[in-house]
Amino acid sequence: MDITERQWLGILAYTPRFTAILQEARREIAETGGIPHDEFWHQVDAEYEAGENVHVPGLHAGQAQMSDDFDQLLPDEFWNGAP
Repeated sequence: MDITERQWLGILAYTPRFTAILQEARREIAETGGIPHDEFWHQVDAEYEAGENVHVPGLHAGQAQMSDDFDQLLPDEFWNGAP
């Protein structure tokens, strides 16, 4: 499943790292009158390339199936390490 740009921006909007970048951009706007559009997105890209992956809720929804015996107890062989 491909993430659209709109979905990606929606995901970013709720991450602390993006919020921090946005707050810094707002501060710079207030102090200097602006931050170039390209510079803002460069900061976002640099921050996310250097850091951890972003969790996307529901990204792979429906792509895994549980077996019918999922709730059954595992056999003793499993716990005893027998092949």
